[in-house]
Amino acid sequence: MKADVASPYPSLMRQYHIGRKRDHLGVLLTVVDRLVEGRPVKAAAVPGCRPPRAPTDEALSAAMKPIVNSAYGYLVPPRSRASPTHAANEGDRRGRGTLLSVLCRGRPPSAA
Repeated sequence: MKADVASPYPSLMRQYHIGRKRDHLGVLLTVVDRLVEGRPVKAAAVPGCRPPRAPTDEALSAAMKPIVNSAYGYLVPPRSRASPTHAANEGDRRGRGTLLSVLCRGRPPSAA
């Protein structure tokens, strides 16, 4: 099975307000929101659902994708004992839960 999930970690960050504790102004999440909202929407997989995009939209979307996805990388601090990892851990926890929910079709996985 193959599934394409659109920017899963930035989406989780936005939905659950996952960011660094020291970002009291919510700057990172505001930037992620603006980047995601400004990125041209991908064409639907079903032909005829949406009109084809202009080549400039394709290029803009391709350029913005790594920038949007790198926001999650910002949550992972440099390796040191003093670096908090709560945000990255929360993103991973939510990501695992979402993946399990999709794989189990909405049912919680059975305890093994």
